[in-house]
Amino acid sequence: MDTLQTINETKKMDISLNGGVLIIGSLLWDKDEQRTNWRKNFLAVDRQILVPAPIRYGRVSTERSCTFSMVFSNDCNQDNQIGEAIFVPFNDNPIDFKRIELQTQELIKSERKKTTLDSDRFNWGWGTLTISVNPKILIETSEKFNQAKSLLSYWSKKYSTGFNPNDYKVGQELPVLDKQGLNFNWTDKLDDFDFIIATATKPEREHYPTSKNIADRMLANEYSEYFQKNIELGISTFQDKEILNALTPE
Repeated sequence: MDTLQTINETKKMDISLNGGVLIIGSLLWDKDEQRTNWRKNFLAVDRQILVPAPIRYGRVSTERSCTFSMVFSNDCNQDNQIGEAIFVPFNDNPIDFKRIELQTQELIKSERKKTTLDSDRFNWGWGTLTISVNPKILIETSEKFNQAKSLLSYWSKKYSTGFNPNDYKVGQELPVLDKQGLNFNWTDKLDDFDFIIATATKPEREHYPTSKNIADRMLANEYSEYFQKNIELGISTFQDKEILNALTPE
């Protein structure tokens, strides 16, 4: 029996694991009251870590003046296309299932800028929560192996309806996530943690935008805050230098 099958058949047990949120955009800096309170009350922002992540600009955001916002992309798992994101630990580690349910609910409310939720699912119209578990605790000899199985089983069940992995890819690339989580190359920087959660958004495109496409939209729509704030905080993509050059032509 392979590991994923074992995970799916595992009955939920309680957990005591260290986790946090992988942030790839405005969740880290947006001054919206919901997001500000979430960062203050649920995250250890002073312990944030810059980590490699498969990210790029790929979704048109109506909230950001129809400029491009960040998405996860399987193609960006290549060394020459890997970006960097911010990992922020939960402020109440280690957490059990009661606390992880609270943490996920608060993250979804912050993403959607709502004070209440209208469903008990991890996926909604334009995005979804996803997870990545430290591969070291998915080894059967790990003392946390059964907890890891229970966590992933719980996570998979939260996608009971409305989730399609193909919504999280562009063109012929493989989907970057499925019900078992995000295709994320775990970094040694996160060895003290057992899992991360993140928000993935749907690109809803046939092709990824070029650096010029990305810059042109910012110039035409006179909005570059999203891109500039990400740069300031260290959230980056393989296209950033080209985007900056296109934003400031000679």
